[in-house]
Amino acid sequence: MNEIWMELIKVTLITFVVGDLLVMGLELNPKAAFRGLKDFRFVTYSVLWSFVLGPLIAWLVTLVIPLEKPYAIGLILMGMTPCAPFLPKLIDKAKGDMGYTAAFMLLISLSSTSLYMARV
Repeated sequence: MNEIWMELIKVTLITFVVGDLLVMGLELNPKAAFRGLKDFRFVTYSVLWSFVLGPLIAWLVTLVIPLEKPYAIGLILMGMTPCAPFLPKLIDKAKGDMGYTAAFMLLISLSSTSLYMARV
């Protein structure tokens, strides 16, 4: 019975993420989605916080707080993942700019793929 619930949760999560990103993609025009990528300050801060300061803070926390090795590794990995798949829903609730959200998600997914996944 527990295995059925786990499979149901996986399917539900994937459906939510795909549906949420699909709605964001259908609501935005491409010009608004790429507007954030032209903003040098936005791109610089996004990359700096996402790939330098986020993992650095996670690593410093593992030095200050004694954690078992699996938890420390998990914290560092979480520090290396700057964007949650439900970010568009959060930005929508906060009445934020969906164009910059799309630009951030595009920038992060391309950067993380080239930075982290190319190393594997």
